[in-house]
Amino acid sequence: MPVLLWLWIWQQCALASLSEVSHPPQGAPRRDEGLGARPSDFNPGRHARGENIHTVATFDELSASVEGKEEVIALARDIPVASAISVSATMNLSSARADAFALDGQMMDQVLVVLDSGDVVLENIVIRNANAATNGSAIAVLGGSLQLIRCAILGSSSEASGGAVFVSNGSIRVTESNFYDNRAMEGGAVALYESTMTITNSKFRRNSAVLGGAVFVGAQSRLDVSGCIFANNLGTSFASRTSRGGAVYLSESVGSIRDTELSSNSANEGGAIASCVSSLSTTELTMVQNTANFGGAMALEQTHLSDERSHIRWNSAEVGGGLCLTSEAVFDASNSSVKDNVPDDVAESKTAWSRREDATVPQLRDDPPDAIASIAADRRSRELNELETLSPTYSTPEPTALPPLPGSSADPATGVASMKNKPQTPSLTSTPVPTASPTV
Repeated sequence: MPVLLWLWIWQQCALASLSEVSHPPQGAPRRDEGLGARPSDFNPGRHARGENIHTVATFDELSASVEGKEEVIALARDIPVASAISVSATMNLSSARADAFALDGQMMDQVLVVLDSGDVVLENIVIRNANAATNGSAIAVLGGSLQLIRCAILGSSSEASGGAVFVSNGSIRVTESNFYDNRAMEGGAVALYESTMTITNSKFRRNSAVLGGAVFVGAQSRLDVSGCIFANNLGTSFASRTSRGGAVYLSESVGSIRDTELSSNSANEGGAIASCVSSLSTTELTMVQNTANFGGAMALEQTHLSDERSHIRWNSAEVGGGLCLTSEAVFDASNSSVKDNVPDDVAESKTAWSRREDATVPQLRDDPPDAIASIAADRRSRELNELETLSPTYSTPEPTALPPLPGSSADPATGVASMKNKPQTPSLTSTPVPTASPTV
């Protein structure tokens, strides 16, 4: 009898255990949780709304889904892109698994064109090897809107503006994304014209352009940056054009940069940032080891810079190791640290102006341009080793040829690439602004 009782108790316990497995208590983790799954594995938000996801594995399937205006599309594999895909409706494109799938431009064409009525979200997608003679090799946004969430755009090049992305009369929002090894004439990674851009928690590395090695902000545009890294971006001179803004260049625009690191960027003017006829607000920046001929960290002309709590250190230039202020530039600093720059922290002309409250900025030089030139000439021999990637000539820097882009030809005598629609040489006080939206 005791044996039968114990068997009955064991049976009841076993049944209870099975019931708990089949119907876990409210709030208990499911079996598919806690196994390293990420939101991009299954995109619970879209599934919860019951949206119909079209999974594609070929370029033809992707094109057909876009032409059919399917709103939610998932890549099932890497897809070589045969021609540019135009989007004129709402589209959410993501990878069907945690590891991001890629759209590969094969160095032949653009990848995406977002038209005026297009509203595109790319999530967990890689775009690589795009190449175009026109604006925006990977993505061109022409009046529409674009969001990039946990994306990467790699190794893409344009012979015009926007090595990765070009935006005209549109908007772009970038979150937790990477832009590596892209190049163009303006905006090695991104170029804006009459547009807005918000960048959060993203990285820009090894991008290059004549104006704005990573980002070009022009023609009444607005840039907002927070929590980002700009490192090893390069302003590369081409023909008679002087490079400006190794990381960021602003022209007739407004910028706000917060909690961001800019390091080891270089250009002829403004190793990290160059700005002309613009308004710029910076907060808690870390700007270190940037190099230039003028303004190792920043070169400002007719620009109002308002800075709070930034650290500008160990940058180098021939003039203004930290900042170079000319032509009515204004530097308004509060609780900022500008020191240990070579050969000096700040150089400003007679027409520039500064105000510092509780800042560790030393008294600025107020020398006329000819005195600045004389000082630079005296120091050139000592500082040349720190400017190996730039021209050693002070008054008229010798241009460094932009490396030939894929698909472009190079003059065998000079090694200079032949560029289609070569832009005219701009002046710092008059950067060319298109009267109409550039076309792709």
